[in-house]
Amino acid sequence: MDEDTKTNRWKIIGAGFLAGCVVAIGLFALFVRPGAATITVLDIGQGDAILVETPHHRRVLVDGGPNRVVLSQLGRAVPLWSNRLDAVISSHLDADHIGGLDDVLERFRVGQVFASGAIHQTDTTKDFFAQISSHALPYSQLQEGMEWELDGVAFRVLYPTGVNIGADPTQSNTAAIVLKVSANNRCALLAADIGAAEEQQILTFAKEKNISLDCDLLKVAHHGSKYGSSDEFLQAVTPQTAVISVGAKNSYGHPTQEALDRLQKTGADVLRTDERGSIEWQF
Repeated sequence: MDEDTKTNRWKIIGAGFLAGCVVAIGLFALFVRPGAATITVLDIGQGDAILVETPHHRRVLVDGGPNRVVLSQLGRAVPLWSNRLDAVISSHLDADHIGGLDDVLERFRVGQVFASGAIHQTDTTKDFFAQISSHALPYSQLQEGMEWELDGVAFRVLYPTGVNIGADPTQSNTAAIVLKVSANNRCALLAADIGAAEEQQILTFAKEKNISLDCDLLKVAHHGSKYGSSDEFLQAVTPQTAVISVGAKNSYGHPTQEALDRLQKTGADVLRTDERGSIEWQF
């Protein structure tokens, strides 16, 4: 092979390598560039698992569903090369909300864990706190009034009150963390498994602190139980979209017709994970 041929061959190889690098850089920029903030209500059956992602791809997982099915759903929502969750929040300690969290804490690099501080001693909760301890994860308790921001996404705790810390309520739902998540002049209200009594406390707290509950998205309380989604609460929230996280043909009869009727009166677009699968909302 003469020198000119060798030179031309290296030029072709070099040009091909450079083109490949340009494509790779372009693809990398496509996947990591800032985007919209998103909330994804994951389809994990009867339970809750909600992923909040900031425009710069920082992630907060609220609850983990009943079992390890949450891992497959997170695998679809989180890029293959990423195994980072900036925070995990346990709204309360019922198995359909934390049953999958011990697997999440094992699989992902988690920056911080939050819970309501209420006590609920079961094998599931013991597994959850054992994982927190074994990975030496920072752990904090949340109560109404607490606020923080992550990449322009604001988190505000509307419930529970501080009296729930260290308490062992008969119904753990009554100590569940309720979050208002806001960005770009839009907001979502994640109502965990609260009932009408807790909704009334939130209404009182919001009035005292001059907090607007008017939100574009409502994650409907307690999978559409008849004991939540009171008319007064829904009138304060006035959601455009109401998402019900619920398992197909579940034994509880969720969502109930009573709750659906009240949601219908708001004019909200009612979406269900048992019908739609995982539901993503941008804000």
